[in-house]
Amino acid sequence: LKLNCKAMESIEKAISRAIKFRKYNALITETFDLARSQARDAIRRNLKPFAVVVKDCFLIFQNQRISNNMCFKDVIQFCGALHSDSRIKDRREWLILFVRAECNVIDTCRYFSGGCIIGKANMDEFCMGTSTSQGYFGAVKNGLSDEQRLDQDWLIPGGSSGGSAVAVQLGFAEMGLGSDTGGSTRNPAAFTDSFGFKPSYGVLSRYGLIPLVNSLDCPSIIANNVIDCNRFFSKLSAIQ
Repeated sequence: LKLNCKAMESIEKAISRAIKFRKYNALITETFDLARSQARDAIRRNLKPFAVVVKDCFLIFQNQRISNNMCFKDVIQFCGALHSDSRIKDRREWLILFVRAECNVIDTCRYFSGGCIIGKANMDEFCMGTSTSQGYFGAVKNGLSDEQRLDQDWLIPGGSSGGSAVAVQLGFAEMGLGSDTGGSTRNPAAFTDSFGFKPSYGVLSRYGLIPLVNSLDCPSIIANNVIDCNRFFSKLSAIQ
């Protein structure tokens, strides 16, 4: 029971930090109830839960494995941009991309490894950018910025996976899941003093990843150090 409480405490701490650092704009969608549900599910299966932030170009779906938890619905997919569609009557609503299966790499991370999704990370629109500063949902601000002057001046986090990198940098995600075509994970990792790793093409499944360049895109990992990065990569690649 004590271990279970400690495991849940780590997820609650991550959620608290995500709320505390909202001003850095790392997340587009917060999925705190989803993370709590996934943490309880991981504990039931004797897995250690850990906080994950997922770049907004990956699809998340309510998987049937935890369908008895009705606290969340399909997570909205933006790809960092505002989608317009003539069928939307209320322009305050968003176009949701429905795919009836979750991204393979996220399913592996969550169900087989204990990953708990804190939120969908801000990014350059459709993965096309290197600063995460020009998108519809606003600029992501590097954790190295002067917090007292954050409204007037701030440092860019790199891109296009800037939100994932800042989430790791600010301590509300142990792993940031990004995508990398020509540096979109490694670039922001360098900007935020983190470690970014792009696996060889095909090692991690691209199923459920909105593509920029089909022949180059890879799900990629951002972590605090090379040891953590290798640990998370081993968890994901073992099942994939």
